[in-house]
Amino acid sequence: AWVGKHETLLSRLTTQQLEVLRHLARGLSVKEVARLMHVTVKAVDSQKYRLMKSLGIHDRVLLAHFALEHGLIAADQPE
Repeated sequence: AWVGKHETLLSRLTTQQLEVLRHLARGLSVKEVARLMHVTVKAVDSQKYRLMKSLGIHDRVLLAHFALEHGLIAADQPE
């Protein structure tokens, strides 16, 4: 049930939210993500807030775990 619920929610995330999720899950800071994506820190913060709210995850460690479990990042993926 947990996996099905999160897969449904994952499909609702925007492409930009998925990109933010992948970067944050790899351990990058909001500032680093903003620089990589060529957007403002505020834009990344906003996307982070929305995706965490959508997924019901409010902890970056759990966010990384979620991304790993759903194949959004690889365990051995370099930064």
